[in-house]
Amino acid sequence: MSGNRRKFRWYYVALPLLAAAFPFYLYVMAEPAKAVHRQGDQWLPDPGEYAGSASCRECHREITEHQLASSHARTIRDLSKTAPLAPFDTGEVVTDPLTGARYEMIRVKGRPSLRVTVAGQQVTEPLDFEFGSGFHAMGYLIRMGELEWVDARLNWYRRPDAWGFTSTQEKPNAYLQQQPLGRPNDATRAAQCFQCHSTVIRALGVGEPPMDGSRLRLRPEKSDLNITCEACHGPQGRHVAERRERLPVPPRSHWSADEMNQVCGRCHGLGGISESHPVVSRFQPYGLSRSACFLGSGGRLNCVSCHDPHADAVRDPAFYDARCIGCHVPPQRAEQARYADLRAKLCPVNREKGCTGCHMAVDEKSMPHIRFTDHQIRVLRK
Repeated sequence: MSGNRRKFRWYYVALPLLAAAFPFYLYVMAEPAKAVHRQGDQWLPDPGEYAGSASCRECHREITEHQLASSHARTIRDLSKTAPLAPFDTGEVVTDPLTGARYEMIRVKGRPSLRVTVAGQQVTEPLDFEFGSGFHAMGYLIRMGELEWVDARLNWYRRPDAWGFTSTQEKPNAYLQQQPLGRPNDATRAAQCFQCHSTVIRALGVGEPPMDGSRLRLRPEKSDLNITCEACHGPQGRHVAERRERLPVPPRSHWSADEMNQVCGRCHGLGGISESHPVVSRFQPYGLSRSACFLGSGGRLNCVSCHDPHADAVRDPAFYDARCIGCHVPPQRAEQARYADLRAKLCPVNREKGCTGCHMAVDEKSMPHIRFTDHQIRVLRK
């Protein structure tokens, strides 16, 4: 009886101690994820305050809703919460002709998953994130741990509406011996994927060495996925607060053509690209920057000259022909003097149509099942 009493008394002594320690435990375990952005080769804390596209809608409703309906705004899906765009019930099997490994995209208890069968052994892993709007293809990331990700070896391709090997993973690689699901990625590579498919990336370990991002513990569930207003315009929390408090707001600064190309080039490729890149046509701002049209425009030609950044790209070639002719044969007399050098170089073959078909090459060979338009506008030679 006395022993039981001692235990009973110790229980009441320990309970307050546990109650006092529990909030500290929650604080440590629930370390707040912080916004991070890439600057050069470093991943740094993002000092800005983000407002969210709902706040932008308060004053810019029409353009915000226009942008939210575009492909940029649906370029990534958390498959633990959202259904995939790709079909996971086709029963297709993609076989590696060299190793005989069989790859299948299936559902396991409703969850999209990748199954690999090789040498009588089978591995199945749920897919965590689906990347892409579906116009060209969809790719997948598998989260294996705090710092480990895998780029799944299968993609879904719109043409030919089928599963196939991911670009650069068509042939067997040594890493498949240890990781048959696909190419292993560290946190740095995974963060680069999320950077171009998200408005805000949040992670643990932000600002801690090493600054190359290899130790970032990404928290996509706390990030703002998909490309919305602040992905291009930057954090607007302060701007929204000033508007709500009816404080004077400084006039909006307009981007130069070069600044506009730099913004688009952050994801569509500008820095670190060279002519020797195996898929150089994929990086449209780089090609545009090397075009005779761009170099002869006096710093006026930019991505937005032909593309509405808040909407999907127009697919009608006649639309772009009109853009070309608009510069080479401007309707206003004042503009004719401004573009005199371009008018002197007007195409002698056809001055009314067919501009893009003749002067912008189509690349269907650099990546499987994907067609790119090379934005280095030039006279093509066979």
